Amino acid sequence: MPGGERVRAGRSESNVAARERGHTGAMEAVASRARRLGGLPWRTPPQGLFVIGAVTQYVGAGLAVLLFARVPAAGVAWLRVLTAAVVLVAWRRPWGVLAVDGAPGGAAPLRVPDAVGVRGRVAPLSRLRPLVPSGPAGAAVGTRGPATATARDRAARRSRLWLLVSFGLVLGGMNTTFYLAIDRLPLGTAVALEFLGPIAVTVAGSRTRRDLGALALAVAGVVLLSDVHLAGNALGVALALAAGVLWAGYIVLGHRVAADPALDRGRGLAVAMAVAAVALAPFSASSAAHALLSPGLLAACVGVGLASSVIPYALDQVAMARLSRARFALLLALLPATATLVGIVVLGQVPGPLEVVGIGCVVAATALRTHDD
Repeated sequence: MPGGERVRAGRSESNVAARERGHTGAMEAVASRARRLGGLPWRTPPQGLFVIGAVTQYVGAGLAVLLFARVPAAGVAWLRVLTAAVVLVAWRRPWGVLAVDGAPGGAAPLRVPDAVGVRGRVAPLSRLRPLVPSGPAGAAVGTRGPATATARDRAARRSRLWLLVSFGLVLGGMNTTFYLAIDRLPLGTAVALEFLGPIAVTVAGSRTRRDLGALALAVAGVVLLSDVHLAGNALGVALALAAGVLWAGYIVLGHRVAADPALDRGRGLAVAMAVAAVALAPFSASSAAHALLSPGLLAACVGVGLASSVIPYALDQVAMARLSRARFALLLALLPATATLVGIVVLGQVPGPLEVVGIGCVVAATALRTHDD
């Protein structure tokens, strides 16, 4: 290559490298500002958020079991969901979540790319400069005709509405079936039985030998646990397994909600909880009548709702936005052990040898299954 061309090529490469360094620096600066704007939960490691949520969730469940002698399980479950709906709607104020692209007038909020370490974080446009060209050139990008825009806007609203309704129905069903299960089974056993649903979904999606082995291990654990309780309480086992199916749906839909810029930071969760409270009311509100007339019982049920729903689900949404679905699923292996410990400490539910082995099989199966991103 002639000397002049080599010089020009070198300068061109230098300019490209400089532009790339500048772009990366800008992205890192934006990510740093997004983390500062997000508050303490966004600065806490997502694994820590998950553990805090797990402990509060099962402590709340333990307190709920103590209330079942005074208030039916379905009534406590409804008051738990209702409390969460009221608190989350008042806190997150999810008005206009059906607006297209999550911003007034259809303008999309700025999303920080995954490459700079913040998975799907959203930064307000009022606090960050846009990273797209301004002026006529920038305005020309993505221009759509009015008719096309209107049709796409309606489709986007319908899709978001169905997502929120589905998420709310799954939340309501999951809470009710789980509380009906722990009214009949020890807390740790019910949680372990639930895990067959998420593990089966993982296996159906990959079918690797490792996942088949995890499913076999989980089934062995469930068989041991069922053998202990099936003769005395087959309905409790069935309810725990049904809660597991709904739990799998919660994970799938929860990631979709957390990934939507208009629904993150608890806004989608608030709407879904309101949907769940309304959907359960015709079936469960009458069971909660006694608690509604007793200030002490009502306060206790509200406390269960805060501990079991508001805190863990809000932290789950932050963790889901920062972790891949596979990494989030790996952390779920901690839950049966956490529930068993809470059952021992709060409820005095000491598991027998077969139950310990069964719960251990489920924990091992959850940790064994594939967790590739």
